[in-house]
Order: sequence, then C-alpha cells, then structure tokens
Amino acid sequence: MKGFEIGTRLKEDDLPGLNLGLALGALAPIDSAQGKVPDEQRSEWLARLSRVRVSPDYKPWYENRWKPALGRSLQGTVETRSRLLVGAGDASATDVGLRVHHTWGVPCIPGSALKGLLSHWLDVVYGPSQDHLACHPWDPSHPEPDRAKFRRANPLGRPPHGAGEVQRILFGTPEVDADRKPLRECGGLDLHAGVTACRGRLVIHDALFVPASAGDVPFLADVLTVHHAGYYQGKGRANDYESPNPVGFLSVRPGVQLLLAVDLAPGEDAAYEPWVDLAFGLLLEALVDLGIGSKTAAGYGQLEKKTEPRRSGKAADDTRDQLAAWLTENIETLRKILQATDGPAVFVNRILVEHGDALRIASGDTRTKRLNAIYSFLKNAMAASNSKRTAVQKQFDEKLGN
Repeated sequence: MKGFEIGTRLKEDDLPGLNLGLALGALAPIDSAQGKVPDEQRSEWLARLSRVRVSPDYKPWYENRWKPALGRSLQGTVETRSRLLVGAGDASATDVGLRVHHTWGVPCIPGSALKGLLSHWLDVVYGPSQDHLACHPWDPSHPEPDRAKFRRANPLGRPPHGAGEVQRILFGTPEVDADRKPLRECGGLDLHAGVTACRGRLVIHDALFVPASAGDVPFLADVLTVHHAGYYQGKGRANDYESPNPVGFLSVRPGVQLLLAVDLAPGEDAAYEPWVDLAFGLLLEALVDLGIGSKTAAGYGQLEKKTEPRRSGKAADDTRDQLAAWLTENIETLRKILQATDGPAVFVNRILVEHGDALRIASGDTRTKRLNAIYSFLKNAMAASNSKRTAVQKQFDEKLGN
C-alpha cells in the first residue's frame, strides 16, 4: 500500500488502493482556522474520494486471513439496498463521520452495532407490550411469559431488572439485585456463583466488505441539507425563511456486500449452536426491516440477504471428549457399580452427577453423540452384557426425557 506524507494533496493516480480512513483524516485539506475541509473545496474533495478503489491486497487478506479466523461461525453475505451511513458521529473533517476498517479503509459495520440492533429489535418486536413493561421478565405470573423472554435489561428502570431468558443467553446481563429473588424462584440463578450477571453465549463479528462487490468502488459522495439550523441548535422555532445549509459527506453506495458472521463465544458448549442459527436469522430480519446506522428514517441502511448462511469446518465437541476421558479414567469404579443388582440405575445417576448439565442442555445430534460415547464405552471398554446396556439406555431415556 502506497505511503503518504501528512497533508499530501491527492492526485487522481493516488486513488486506486487508497485507504479511505487515511484520506478522510490525515490527508484531508483542512483549513487550520476552521478545523475542517472548507465548504468551497468539499464537493470536489468528496467527489474525488468517491472514486477510491479498494486495495488489491485486501482480497488475499480477506480470503486467507479474515475468513479462516472466523472458524465455524455461521456466515452469510448481505447487500446494501440503499446508501449506508455508520459512524456519522465519529470525528470528521467533513462534519459527518463514516466508519471504515482501520487497516484497509473498506466499509465496515462494527459487531457492537449489529449486537445493539439485534437486542433492540428483539425487545421492541418480540418483547412484551407497553402495558406490561413494569413487570419483571422473570416473574412466574408475567401476563406475557413468552414475550418476557425477549425483554432487554434495564438496571436503571423502575423497577430495575436484568434481561429476559433469550436476551440473557444471547447477550448476557448486568448484575441487578432485583433479579435475585425471581431468578432463585424459577431456578435461573447460579447459586454457586452467587451473582445474577452473566456473559452472552454468542459473538457477533464485524461485518466487512466483500471483495469485488460494487466494482471495488464502495463509496459515494452524499449531501445532507439542513433547513432549520437555528431550530436544531435550540435558538428558536423553525421557520420558512432560513437559508438551507447543504453539508457534504461520504456514505457507502448501494450494491456493496458485507459478510455477517455469528459464532459461539470462546469456551461455550457446542450444544448452544442452535442459538447461533436463531440469532443470525433474527439479525437478518432486523437489517431488512429496521436497517442500521444513521438516517434510517430517510431510507438509509437497508440491507437484504445475498447468500444463504452456512458453516465451514466440522463442529468440535470438547464436552464429549471430556466425558469419554472421564469414563476411561473411572472405568474400574464404574465396572463395580454396574455389576450390582441395581447397577444400571446407580451407573446412570453417577454419570448425571458428574456430567448431567452437559447432557441436559444438549439436544438433537449433539446429545445423541454424547450418549453414544457412553454406550460405546459400555460395549467396548467394559464389555457389558446386552441386558445391562439396554437397562442403562432405558434409564437415560427416563432421566433425560428422550
């Protein structure tokens, strides 16, 4: 990537591969008295930046470094249907900011923005109605128990409360003393830890520009015209005789594609992977219907699904491996337990004491594979009889509700 001195006046030959973040900051023709690009130079400056092309080095980094680093996350692309403006409040020499990737200067939607959008979307669309906002989301007598699960945390509300069940799993929740009693009553509080706070089980990554989309020319010169500057500054009522004040800025053009990626948080059990699929689908809903960034009321920030989400790689189940290792380490003790008259029941109870949570939270194929690790251990390592193995399986079916 080409280097520049601070204050360099850009030429047309500089535009291919230029880092837009660098151009908006260090290379902007700022008037020292105003601290920004002068109005008479701004249109030409922004028009020139709208022709900036993405560096050819970005695609190899995206394909060989970024996407592999996302691991087994659920990934899919979205495309801007309208102009996109994220980071309008960031410091800018053109009054209106624009968030781009720090290293490559390509369009970027921070994961924190996507996470905030999804949390808000769940609360206002799927959460309880206005009439029941004063009810605690974990109250067993809540008039809308299914909607209460989508309630956002409001630690400063009246009454204060943490997040509902779905928000708690997806995004976590802060410590709220008012949660202690209702969580304890419904069994949702980890009494061993003694806290009501928890972290979210998912990670929403930054959405980065997909190489070659929009012809690798992703930016567009734009204008925002303020008609009532005095009113917005609190200097009086709006009127019809103020001069309009056009403000030029950059936005992301329609047709730009971005890669969405949602994954389990590090160390989370693979059994929670269905929550990733749920969150991804709801995030697409929010982006299509609500949009993201500034000026969504004016039609900005609307996106649509471009490719179907998919995963790469094979799911790793560390919990299954830990269960198999524990069985091997305790084979002699388990053999003695199984040989007793009520051996199958005691055998199953012993495993549930040690690994019950890992089996109860798992569902579908994940639970089946974990149980098969136990059945395989009985058959191959312990050489248990058919009657013993059948009795053990029956016990697990009763205990886990299979």
